[in-house]
Amino acid sequence: MKSHLFYKRITATDKYLTICIFHVKPVYLNGNEGRNSGDYMENKKKTPIILTIDDEDLVRKNFRAILEHYGYEVIEADNGADGIKVFEQLKPDMVLIDLIMPIMGGLEVLKHIHTSSSPNTPSIIISGTNSISEAVEALRLGAWDYIFKPIEDISILHHIIERNFERADLIRKNDEYHRHLADTLEQIHEDEAAGRKMQLKLLPPPVMEINDLTLERYFMPSDYLSGDFLDYFPINKNLFAFYSADVSGHGIPSALITIYLKTFMRKHLERYQQGISDTVCNPSELLALLNNQLIDEDLDKHLTLIYGLISTDTDLLTYVSAGQFPPTMLWQNGSLEMLQNENTAIGLFPDAQYSVSTKELSEDFFLAVFSDGILDALPQEALSDKLDFLKGLSNSNAITNYLNTLDSDHLEDDLTIVSIKRSCSYG
Repeated sequence: MKSHLFYKRITATDKYLTICIFHVKPVYLNGNEGRNSGDYMENKKKTPIILTIDDEDLVRKNFRAILEHYGYEVIEADNGADGIKVFEQLKPDMVLIDLIMPIMGGLEVLKHIHTSSSPNTPSIIISGTNSISEAVEALRLGAWDYIFKPIEDISILHHIIERNFERADLIRKNDEYHRHLADTLEQIHEDEAAGRKMQLKLLPPPVMEINDLTLERYFMPSDYLSGDFLDYFPINKNLFAFYSADVSGHGIPSALITIYLKTFMRKHLERYQQGISDTVCNPSELLALLNNQLIDEDLDKHLTLIYGLISTDTDLLTYVSAGQFPPTMLWQNGSLEMLQNENTAIGLFPDAQYSVSTKELSEDFFLAVFSDGILDALPQEALSDKLDFLKGLSNSNAITNYLNTLDSDHLEDDLTIVSIKRSCSYG
């Protein structure tokens, strides 16, 4: 649709008024009578409302004719103060503001709208002063656009209005996206917090006494949820098990594997207690079964793990280390031994076999299983220096004192420690 418009510049009180429309005649092309222009207008579900604030009746009348011609709904105010009241009451979709008005000028109206009311409502300043400094000040105060009078082509005005409506629509959609994202992140944090609470409940007591042995665990996740897990539990009155696992990756997927691991171990403990199977007493068989089940689940995760048994009547440690690093450390008889055997991690290769090692325990001993997160927490550069430091953590007090130096909120990796001791000589 084309519009033929004739304009005349009118001077009054030392300023230009807008435009004076003498005649508006719509000419329809291709038979599209009554069709609104612009993609934005065609896609809107409701007619946009535009507030014009101008102290000249003729100017407001002209704007109403132009804007209604393009399909907008128009409301008016004849001064800045009333314009703010109308804006607050009716919440228009756009405001056209004359720069110079009595009672309250356009810049003051603009400042109120964009600092106190609705900064995302498009506001367009219309001025007859042709002052660049005023235009800059208006834009600084939040104006979306600035139009100089007289407006010689109403299609330009229409284009500016449509462009700013499209910009406002993009901002609205962006705000909706960010609100949705914030809600989603909040839900994720709530889920993670619930998952963390559940994971902590699955851990064994911080300290457990079994016969003459003391078992302790230290658990410091680097995130809400940990990919590390540990446990210890009695199998019968003379035998107990312990394990420490490190699942590849972090976050929810890795934490779910730790729950899977806990369920797996509990199931085989119950099968033993029910007299169905003694797999839980056979580290090699147990880990081979876990390996194949994890591969069959196709979870795209693997884990390193050490699983050990200690018999309190024979003082025998039986263990399998499946890729566990750093090595488990055993202090007894005045010396340190690094316990490690060559086995692949769990969940990598079908039908993998896991070799078992045994170690006799002395009357006094201290055993510590460290996850690899402790290596990231240590300040030393060389791996050998890190391992030398771990060799000094030969009692519970030394471990506790070291962990107290760490900032648990800024760990690079999950950090877990299982310690087992007999006799007070190891702290």
